[in-house]
Amino acid sequence: MKKTIFIALALLVSAFSTPAQADSKQKKGNKQPTVLTTAIDSVSYAAGVFIGEQMKAHLLPQMNSSFEAWGDSIHTDTFLEALRSVVSNDPTLIPVSEALPYFERQEKAARTQSETAYRQKNEQWLAENKQREGVQTTESGLQYKVITMGTGVRPTSTDNVEVKYEGRMINGEIFDSSYKRNEPTTFRANQVIPGWTEALTHMPVGSKWKVYIPQDQAYGEREAGGQIKPFSTLVFT
Repeated sequence: MKKTIFIALALLVSAFSTPAQADSKQKKGNKQPTVLTTAIDSVSYAAGVFIGEQMKAHLLPQMNSSFEAWGDSIHTDTFLEALRSVVSNDPTLIPVSEALPYFERQEKAARTQSETAYRQKNEQWLAENKQREGVQTTESGLQYKVITMGTGVRPTSTDNVEVKYEGRMINGEIFDSSYKRNEPTTFRANQVIPGWTEALTHMPVGSKWKVYIPQDQAYGEREAGGQIKPFSTLVFT
């Protein structure tokens, strides 16, 4: 998605800049007219609004998110300077042919750095949680705390189970809740993430536990549901 948006915007810039190169050279150094007196003024301005809105809504937030590990946001002035150079057909500090490959390499490096830091944060959280009173750890590394121990049978992995649950990130943010929907969810115990399957097959019917699922028993390096980042520890009640 990011690459698609980046390329699409680049093509838009090229499309609008090509027929206006001669005009841009004549007006080089002049300020953008504040009054739209001709049709080409209006078309040029509308193109700028459209491209600017697309960048603001899609490209810039994604860029800032990708490079958050660097502790800074995209420098808008530098970004606009490069954009103006391309539109005006002026030399650029990074060759146009190398811009996208360079951007993608740096984005990958920043994303890897960010994910590594996030993964370490989640692992540290689990290590500390393991020491809390009442928390037990299975051989797989799954952690749980019994709130209520039921008296019914323990389901097998192929049994259908009816569950009421709430899922949170380690920062307390709720990403899913059957309580809010006011209805339980029914599924086969082995049709969910491994951490759920393990917990469910150890819980007698009628139990209420708090379960802390390491990322390798959840979604691992995958993003899920738009809220769960790669390498996330998940906390379910």
